[in-house]
Amino acid sequence: MFLCSSPSDATLNAIIPLHILLQVILKIFVSSYLLSCLYIIYLIPSFRNEEDYSFRGNRKRRSDFVEYFDPQEVEQRHLTCADEEIKILDIPERYQTRKIHIQTADNLELEDESKWIFSNLFASPTVSNQDYVFDHLIDADLLDSKARTFISKIYSILDFIRNRHYDLLFIACYRRELIAPELSPNDLYWILKYDEKWHQLRSKRNSILKLAQRLQSHLYESIRKQPDAMLNDELRIIQDEDILRVENSNSFDDLSDYSALMFLYYGQEMVEMRNLSVEIHISDSDTHGNCKKFASRRNYFYLCKKYGLNSLACQFGLTPEQFGENLRESYQVHEPDQSPVEPEEASIEYLKLNTPFNTIEAILSGARHIVALQISHEPQIRAYFRTLFRKRARVFTIPTNKGKLHINDWHYCARYKYLRGKPVTDFKNDEFLLLLQAEEQELIQLYITLDESSSLDINFSNDQLEPTRNMQTYFNEIKHLYLRDDYSAVVTKWNVQRTKALFLAVHKYLYPVITQEMRYLLKTEAEKHVICQSMEKLGQWVDQVPYFSSLDRTCEDSSRRDLIFSSEHLNSTLIACSIFPEHDIPGYLVALDKDGNVNSYAKLNYLKNNLRKGDSHQPDFQLFKKLIITYEPTIIILSATIRNIYHIRDEVQVIINNLNEGSNTSPHSLVEIMDPNLANVSSQCMNLTSEFPDYPIQLRHAISMGRRAQDSLTEFASLATVPQNLLYLPLHNLQSRISQEDLCDALQFQLCKTVSNVGVDINSCLKSEHKSCLLSFVPGLGPRKASALLKRLQQDGSILENRSQLITICEIGPTVFLNCAAFIKIDVKDIRAKGTDSYIEDLDGSRVHPETYDWAKKMAVDALEYDDTTEDFDSTEAVQRILQNSEKLRELDLDAFASQLEKENFGDKRATLYDIRDELEGGCFRDRRKPFQGLNKQDVFEILFDNPLATHTQKIFVKGKLVTCKVVNIERRKPTQEQSTKISPERNEITGKWACPFCKKSDFSEFSLVWIHCDEGSCPGEAIGIRTILENGLYGFISIHNISSSTVVNVENHVQIGMTITCRILSVNSQKFSLELSCKSSDLQDVENRFVNLKDKFYDYKKEKDDTECEKSSSKNDLNHYIKRIIVHPKFKNLSYEESLPLLENLLVGDCLIRPSSRGYNRLTLSLKIDDNIYQHIDIVEKDKTHTYSIGKSLWINNEEYEDLDEILAMYVNRISNFLKELRTHKCFRPPSTNELSTLETLLTQEKRINPSRIPYFISPSVNFPGKFILAYTPKLKALTDYISLNPQGLKFRNKIFDSLSQMLKWFKDHYVISLCNREVSTIRPSQKFPTYPKNSSIDERTFYSSNLSTQGKQYTAKGSLGRPNPIANSEHYQSVRTNSNYQLRTQKRPFKYKSSIHPFK
Repeated sequence: MFLCSSPSDATLNAIIPLHILLQVILKIFVSSYLLSCLYIIYLIPSFRNEEDYSFRGNRKRRSDFVEYFDPQEVEQRHLTCADEEIKILDIPERYQTRKIHIQTADNLELEDESKWIFSNLFASPTVSNQDYVFDHLIDADLLDSKARTFISKIYSILDFIRNRHYDLLFIACYRRELIAPELSPNDLYWILKYDEKWHQLRSKRNSILKLAQRLQSHLYESIRKQPDAMLNDELRIIQDEDILRVENSNSFDDLSDYSALMFLYYGQEMVEMRNLSVEIHISDSDTHGNCKKFASRRNYFYLCKKYGLNSLACQFGLTPEQFGENLRESYQVHEPDQSPVEPEEASIEYLKLNTPFNTIEAILSGARHIVALQISHEPQIRAYFRTLFRKRARVFTIPTNKGKLHINDWHYCARYKYLRGKPVTDFKNDEFLLLLQAEEQELIQLYITLDESSSLDINFSNDQLEPTRNMQTYFNEIKHLYLRDDYSAVVTKWNVQRTKALFLAVHKYLYPVITQEMRYLLKTEAEKHVICQSMEKLGQWVDQVPYFSSLDRTCEDSSRRDLIFSSEHLNSTLIACSIFPEHDIPGYLVALDKDGNVNSYAKLNYLKNNLRKGDSHQPDFQLFKKLIITYEPTIIILSATIRNIYHIRDEVQVIINNLNEGSNTSPHSLVEIMDPNLANVSSQCMNLTSEFPDYPIQLRHAISMGRRAQDSLTEFASLATVPQNLLYLPLHNLQSRISQEDLCDALQFQLCKTVSNVGVDINSCLKSEHKSCLLSFVPGLGPRKASALLKRLQQDGSILENRSQLITICEIGPTVFLNCAAFIKIDVKDIRAKGTDSYIEDLDGSRVHPETYDWAKKMAVDALEYDDTTEDFDSTEAVQRILQNSEKLRELDLDAFASQLEKENFGDKRATLYDIRDELEGGCFRDRRKPFQGLNKQDVFEILFDNPLATHTQKIFVKGKLVTCKVVNIERRKPTQEQSTKISPERNEITGKWACPFCKKSDFSEFSLVWIHCDEGSCPGEAIGIRTILENGLYGFISIHNISSSTVVNVENHVQIGMTITCRILSVNSQKFSLELSCKSSDLQDVENRFVNLKDKFYDYKKEKDDTECEKSSSKNDLNHYIKRIIVHPKFKNLSYEESLPLLENLLVGDCLIRPSSRGYNRLTLSLKIDDNIYQHIDIVEKDKTHTYSIGKSLWINNEEYEDLDEILAMYVNRISNFLKELRTHKCFRPPSTNELSTLETLLTQEKRINPSRIPYFISPSVNFPGKFILAYTPKLKALTDYISLNPQGLKFRNKIFDSLSQMLKWFKDHYVISLCNREVSTIRPSQKFPTYPKNSSIDERTFYSSNLSTQGKQYTAKGSLGRPNPIANSEHYQSVRTNSNYQLRTQKRPFKYKSSIHPFK
């Protein structure tokens, strides 16, 4: 516990240690050396041109900067030559760093691109159901009317971006009339992303076009050299129409189809064009990541063509192009040309040739293969099936064996475990990404197809396919378009071949390709949804006004002025506190000034989860008090990291209230709870680590929390100085499943959008390095240009007094100035107060762009009705006055002004003029973000306990989910005074004891003791429920009605404190941080399906039921299955249970045999012989296995660990054998029998008749429970039983461990009476008023019990049959009770059972 202070603190001065001073000097020296090296290597041209010779030979070696420093650090600090070029070039930095650089374009290309972007981004609906589409998707009915408007706006935007290099946010803010109202700033971002795709499309199209043209020339050259080849059917010439189709392709899918077609037909020709391989460039992969390779000579298609089967394929009678037209028109436009001979006869001539096809079926199979590939590669057919899949494709899912084990009712994939034919159009938002995640985790198998049987169960290992006639698939719907409608024998046989070829083309080649495309398309749409949601989440975090600005707003609101202290007491100091749940990790307090600098900090050692109410005297709270007194903070921030955060907040608030009692000058500090997600990331990143290298991570966590309260935008921008840091923020539970580069770009754009809305004070960036990160997110700038701009100002030693100095002093180009000038604000009042000789422009502190200053001044002059023709006219004075009194701006006719500007060829500037008026009316750069708000209890609960973003799954606690918790307390309600006066104790007729009706305590010997128990306040009250705690610290409550399905009389009979139980969630109370639970068997089993998680409407319940029944039947069949093991030990045998029975029969009692277990490869079974035909099977768990068949390095039986099998034999088996021998050699031991209980009862009855005064007992092995022994005894008429368990530590009897049998029997003889009493109390309700008799007792027996009540006293004083006096019957208390007349009177009215502890035996 300590308190530290920075040197700037006047109240807590400290001396800087010498070693810290030396570290600072060393860092300055290293930085100077680094800058000197950069200057020498890169800025002196003569040095760069010199030749540096090494000592080994005369080989030249260039002095490379990377050789001296870490290349990654050089790149991260933007010190490379490329970074220098970016700083100098007058183009927005983010346009230069884009993967595909911005390129200028002519009007024709811009028109084509705008139409393409409109068609793909705004006019094409998504396949799946996406929310983000509804913002900009154009209705089909309005498509024609709005298409021109959209295309013209997109054209203007592309012209601004590509030719004028306008930043997106400059366009959104200062060219708003060209995009609003149809487009939003986010739409501009996606237009820029699609511009990249357009360049990729053009590049790929040009590559394929170039390849097609060179192939065409190559083929014509081949024909010229070999004129006879023109008559060959195998030769397919590239026509001009083919090249034209490639030129007109406007989608990646079409280009992929043409590329695949060329690789199919001209693969061998491409191999022959080796001399052109350098000039021919095809992208390494297509849109979907499928690598293209040249055809191999071993290719089956090539072999079929090589041996002339292409001519046989032509006899199928229909070309792929003709079949494509038939599909497109949905009727048979082209009928197949029929060959006059049968296919078998046409194949005979190929048998005469020396070919690998030596049978007719092989020849026909090769021809079918050629036809199938040609059909599947035809672009028309692929386009048709692609469109068909987008409308009719369905999704099927089947769980794997791992999925059946892990996907329970509350798994994120439970709704989609068994999907049967869900249309792809019914998938919403990110659902498909969840399925892909489950598939990658090997939980499910995912299929996309047109129909259920089309590709799920078809094996293409050979081409001998016989399509099933009753298979209702889409293939059956289209096959008539490929067949000839005739019934002759020749036509029938050819139709069979055509059917097989078409079946092969559709199912083996077309479906896999289109399915892969559909998976990619659905994945892309879901990823875009995740990106949009992540941008929205980050936007909500940064779209929050700093806390002190929120106070200014509150003070301006007269209705809430009484809630906030007066402005003269407003202090911008802030205290932040970070506490962590781990007991060995301390917390920290830190006091920050208005610029985020550390004033002081303190270490907290005692503030943990065990905090109780009223603990404000703790040392940690004294530190709170000391800092509050010293700095008088306006707000205190607490991190939502521990469960007791609200208790801490209340205690801190008590401290503040106590300090402010009787004081009118001290501000009333507010205490707020904040989300720690940003601090969790930034405390470990470079931004805070480099600023505070000597601070622990917990202290940096507190600093980040405080700075976020001061300005969340600045803190997020500081984190984004390394863009990849944004990816660590929990924005979406599927953010790790998408492209991290695309997500990072989107998040940076979101920050830029917020920064452009707020503006950046460049002079404050010069003062505070922490705030300088904002400048890199100004439109037009970036980290390189922003750092260069600040360095130029620092070198000049001046501040920016007006925006024109961005050009004169900072030397930025006109394009970058146009993009960034309006977003850089200057504090005009502060500059005037300091005094300057430079011209001060009041509009430099507003959002008004410098290009529209004249319009803003004219609006001010016209509003004030100044005469601008006089010599002493000053428009600057008019602006100053209008800023103080802006009401007159409402009198201006801005529409007329806009019409005048439009006549002067300025275009439509209505939106700009209204924006200028709003800026002048509302105040310069008035923050438009939402007010600061702390977290409510719902938010804190989700962060602490139910955060799906932290676990990348769905919510953890939902109604109906099963959880495991530990019982910590039994909640009771104390009786009121009125209830205590009306108490009605109840007497147990068996024990004679009285019970409290509230707490159910039943050991009161007299009626009056119950009254005393209640009057003295000793009664804890009636049990109302159970308090539990989960593993994560969340409390749960089980009401008395939800403990058991039956009536609960005594809670202790059902649960005990410390017991672990399984419960079902009934409700979640986020306000109290608790769960309402139930452990009733009816709720746990959920027979009525009240808690079943909702399934998808296409869920296949029948398939799930069939799989469950199949698993049950297979588990029964696999009970005897085991894995043979390689274990060398005399007691180990590789045998199943049935095989081991002959060996077990020959073993001695107490001996054992070890064998493999049927429960898995990591278990063994130890079979211990207890008696003849009685074997106890003990499970041995193996851990740290090096191989499946070897034995584990550690062996576990229950919770005991053993090193090897020898230790198990010595420490486990031998000890049990000794106890077993002791039991078997006892005089009361009896051998086992099949009807063990009835046999022992007969023996006991015989012994009881011989000597009624004694209690006989016998010990016998249990047949039903191997490893246990039955202890049977007869205290009265009925035989009772207990069980003795064999344990290496001793004999376990009634939850006690005894070292020997004699010790156990001695304890049993002394305490068996208490056992009898417990048995009766547990089975008889205390409120029972009617007489009870032994089961199946006769009338005479019941009369016997009543008639012998008068002789009870004699029986009480008798000695027990085991030879010891009864301590209860001879006690003084019993003698007084026995002589009580009231007691005699009550006992004569009720029967008496022999099991009472007062009357143990007859």
